[in-house]
Amino acid sequence: MSLSRPSAVIFDWDNTLVDTWPVIHDSMNTTLEQMGCALWSIDETKERVRRSLREAFPDLFGDRWEIARDVFYERFRKFIWNVWRYCRVRRVY
Repeated sequence: MSLSRPSAVIFDWDNTLVDTWPVIHDSMNTTLEQMGCALWSIDETKERVRRSLREAFPDLFGDRWEIARDVFYERFRKFIWNVWRYCRVRRVY
């Protein structure tokens, strides 16, 4: 039996429907590395990622938090775009 491509993809940021910790962890470690910080284990990521980026990044990265934000979102969006490309979904926004 072959699987057909889905007609829609629902992304759930806070892990209610889908486990997104791997992409959050990857995006966070990419950011930490580029900002010269020690990388986190997946358990550390789950423990430390509790607040919104807007609230947490100034505490983590100080005056460079906006640079860190851009790094995080660039990595995160690459993952999401690859999902969209695979599913042949057009960008709506």
